[in-house]
Amino acid sequence: MTPAPTGSHQRTVYIAHNKVETGPEALALQHQLCTLFNHKVIASPARRNDPEAATAACAGIQAADVIVLLGSKLLGQRTSDIFSSHDELRYILQASIPIVLVHMCHRFKYRTSQHVLSISRSHSCAWLPHTLSASLDARKTPPQQVLHTIKSALTRRRAVSTRGILPLPPRVPTPQQQETLTAFSTTTTLSTLYEDAETSSVDTGDDGERGIAKPCTGEVDSDSQACVHRLLSDIQKHMSRPEEATAALAALVACSIESPTSIVRCVARDQLAVNTVLGAMRAHPRVRELQRLGCRILDSVVSFLFTARKQRQHHQQRQLDTDTHDVRRLLRERASEPVLAAMWHHQGDEAIQAYGCGVLRRLVRDPDVQHGPLLRVGMLAAVATAMHTHTPCKVLTKLTLTSDKGDALVREIVDLGILEALAEALQCHPTDAAVVRAACQFSQVLLQALCTPSDRTVLPDVSDASKLVQAAARLALVVDLCDADALKLPTA
Repeated sequence: MTPAPTGSHQRTVYIAHNKVETGPEALALQHQLCTLFNHKVIASPARRNDPEAATAACAGIQAADVIVLLGSKLLGQRTSDIFSSHDELRYILQASIPIVLVHMCHRFKYRTSQHVLSISRSHSCAWLPHTLSASLDARKTPPQQVLHTIKSALTRRRAVSTRGILPLPPRVPTPQQQETLTAFSTTTTLSTLYEDAETSSVDTGDDGERGIAKPCTGEVDSDSQACVHRLLSDIQKHMSRPEEATAALAALVACSIESPTSIVRCVARDQLAVNTVLGAMRAHPRVRELQRLGCRILDSVVSFLFTARKQRQHHQQRQLDTDTHDVRRLLRERASEPVLAAMWHHQGDEAIQAYGCGVLRRLVRDPDVQHGPLLRVGMLAAVATAMHTHTPCKVLTKLTLTSDKGDALVREIVDLGILEALAEALQCHPTDAAVVRAACQFSQVLLQALCTPSDRTVLPDVSDASKLVQAAARLALVVDLCDADALKLPTA
């Protein structure tokens, strides 16, 4: 985005946030809005027990064209302060000013926040800087879909004609205004987004594990289906516009985090849903945020299908239903190309590499997948590149075990420097049991592929082959320790 011209009309934005949880994010967003759009930005008071600061905050809310709610877990917390977060949220909702709700957590802690936001008219987008998949600069850089959502809300706040800017519309939205919601407004899905939130008494927390995915059984509920269809229709209508497509995917990810089983199950049984995600990834291969979100959704769907298949085999249940079987076939045929393209275009993004390798790992473990097409489209080289920031040895292990290419595959593994990357991963993560176990399994499988002395000529020289044999022998001992749970990792 380019900075707004100095002569453009200055709008007022109020950012409501919890200083402890989202203070750096609020400052970063304030700086971006001032720099890019020449907006006047007012934020929640730093001293909530100061009467003058509370009065100034109320005046800022009344003067705002749009209010941005940074939806962290403690949003709406009731405290003894004069102007607590609970009081601020109530005042904002009474002001009837357009709201942009930025989801910054998996779920709100307080039931009151969940309730009032589910019935309010607001635009919605996601910014999850505190997740493990977030990049290091996520707290300093607001996502483009957040800026785009705020900009769209401001655009609809004032009507512009050839004579200039018309007076502000009434504070209370009219029925006609309600029909002109922005393309990624998710008002109808807010209640679904919080369907698994705590049901404890008002303003009390619940530390139960409500967010953990349940077993992959049961039917798709209608609320989740309506949520997914609404968000996917937004992507389909705006497929050529990356900002809107990214915002819709972000909202879908936020929903899947909140209700992991029901939302992912709904997508996993809908060919149109999976095709829409794949289509958005193909249409915008160089939009990093969109690719990260798309890879995350595909990883969740493939993981769900893989787990469901294993559960049914373990319990000797009937075959997967027709819809799930068709989605599995669709993923086998079409998922690898956009995922590999995302991994190539964004080699420095660890989240994309991790999610991409997760998809590939489960694809190569599918007994119905042909590995030849995967190798022809450059999967091995993409995985080798990913190993500089991630350690997806399980992909290579299964591929080496089941491939019919033999020496040619081993030679390519050596030529791509995968052994060096493997050694580097072990040096960087010597106490990570998952990394060590995966490295051991891959080394052992590779040695099995080199079953005769003549086969070892694919290695650069005899000394390298000897080193590999010695390393695998040592690693085998570590595998035994890992399997026996004797490997004690240091505690923080």
